[in-house]
Amino acid sequence: MSAAVIALALCAGLSAGPVAPDELSIAQVTGPAGTVVRVPVRVRDLGGTILNEGDGPDNEIQSFAFQIAFPATFVDASNFVHAGVTAGRTAFFSQVTPNADNIVVLKSFNETTNALVFTLNAPLPGDVIGELEITIDPAAPNGTLIPLTLQTNNAALIDASATESETVANGNLLLRNGSITVGFVELIFGNGFE
Repeated sequence: MSAAVIALALCAGLSAGPVAPDELSIAQVTGPAGTVVRVPVRVRDLGGTILNEGDGPDNEIQSFAFQIAFPATFVDASNFVHAGVTAGRTAFFSQVTPNADNIVVLKSFNETTNALVFTLNAPLPGDVIGELEITIDPAAPNGTLIPLTLQTNNAALIDASATESETVANGNLLLRNGSITVGFVELIFGNGFE
């Protein structure tokens, strides 16, 4: 066997390095006090992880679970609604539990009748899976930052049969926290008027 063939065989067996994990992220938005602010929650499905769009039944993300903590001081209520890849789909299991300083979201979708379809290797920040609705207290001063923090132990992306999951603990999930800044969003119109 020639040295070139041996070198090619050795290179073929080498790992290209660690695979980047899938991502669960919360947007950073601005909204006025006394209103309901909608904050996108996203998943970025990257190739080479445990669950990949296009890998077939029981190898794709069909469920998700997470808990988002926030300071109760300026948050009057919270909720989670379908949007993006979950829009128009009915979860066969759905639990949204709002608390004074956090919200827990568990959603499972039937892969045959209500499949979630992600864009594999989408650019940041990924596909919207829903929106967090936060009611900001009317007394919240402009400039107040309300952090929205994903809890590491309660975040997972899961396949249809709940046999495979991506978590922070198994190294297959990266969390990106978000926030709300209390204040007015400046609207600029195409004709130059504000």
